[in-house]
Amino acid sequence: MRVLHVVPSYFPAVRYGGPIVSVRGLCEALARTGVEVDVATTDADGPRDLDVPTDRWTELGGVRVRYFHRWPRIDFAASVPLTGFLFAETRTYDLVHVVGVFSYPSLMAGAAARSAGVPYLISPRGSLEPWALSHKRWKKVPYWGIFERRNLEHAAAIHATSAVEARSVRALFPESRIIISPNGVDAVTPPAVVRSQRQVVFLGRLHRKKGLDILVRAMSLVAREIPDAETVVAGPDDEGEWPRIEALVATLSPRPRVRYLGPVNGDERWRLLASSAVFALPTHSENFGIAVLEALACGTPAVVSRNCPWEVLEERGAGRWIENSPERFAAAIAELLKEPSRTQAKRDAARALAAEYSWATIGREMASRYREVAASKSESGS
Repeated sequence: MRVLHVVPSYFPAVRYGGPIVSVRGLCEALARTGVEVDVATTDADGPRDLDVPTDRWTELGGVRVRYFHRWPRIDFAASVPLTGFLFAETRTYDLVHVVGVFSYPSLMAGAAARSAGVPYLISPRGSLEPWALSHKRWKKVPYWGIFERRNLEHAAAIHATSAVEARSVRALFPESRIIISPNGVDAVTPPAVVRSQRQVVFLGRLHRKKGLDILVRAMSLVAREIPDAETVVAGPDDEGEWPRIEALVATLSPRPRVRYLGPVNGDERWRLLASSAVFALPTHSENFGIAVLEALACGTPAVVSRNCPWEVLEERGAGRWIENSPERFAAAIAELLKEPSRTQAKRDAARALAAEYSWATIGREMASRYREVAASKSESGS
């Protein structure tokens, strides 16, 4: 089976956070099942271009990747060369998997697939969550009405990474076929580092939806009981969020200890997660939360808001799933920091839970779903 993934940006554009990690993981897992996977993407890397060839196929992890130059250098990722490729080559594939909405590549991929009569499915990756749709609503509403809704309505299926995301999709497209398949993580051997019993980590893109303001307010409350508690923030800041957080920290009393590392990747990422006592994500909107899974794989309990689809943390004793307020986050974090001897069970539970999200299993399941979608589209004659 030949499948074309179309995505606005791809590895090594890790500045875009979880989607880059999870899309690469899925493509490589599919390739290991025997699916012939190609990726068509752009050289988008924030305000810069990736240092990658744009005139030929490149192989990464058993997957062929073709980067196309985008212009202008904005996240919409318009690309004339990509458009030409899609309309010329889509007919040679059995299925097209479109990643993302509100982007030029996703729009063109849907149009090319419809023109070629090839079924396609779309992964919104959180873009259809209520918070995400309301963010920059003035731009999204007209684009939605003119372009995006039609693209989604004609998809053979819509892929959601959690039941929560599936409900949001169903509210907008009650007649659409929805596939639920989570993100995964490869087997991780946590690095041998000393775990700081007072360190809380936030790992991800710095963006208003991530709720960093809630976390620093919570840590100010924690500081009343645990003055040496420290929050380490890591991730790219393409929208100037960190200066806003710094200004907020300066107004709080007691002033929490907060340190910003900037982007961390590779082994440094795993060391940071494994050396922390707690992972925190007070997000306002999240379709999955790959960093939560990575933290669990390192045996680090997670405290996340109920806007993140990780209710299973409570069920399995691997962390807390709570209301998104400074008071609730402060209470949950303080509980874990004050009694480290009692958190070993949570660490064990975290690792056990992460083991259930292996890319090997998810790749096999998604390959099966691909075949079902392609077969049902063929049988319908559409």
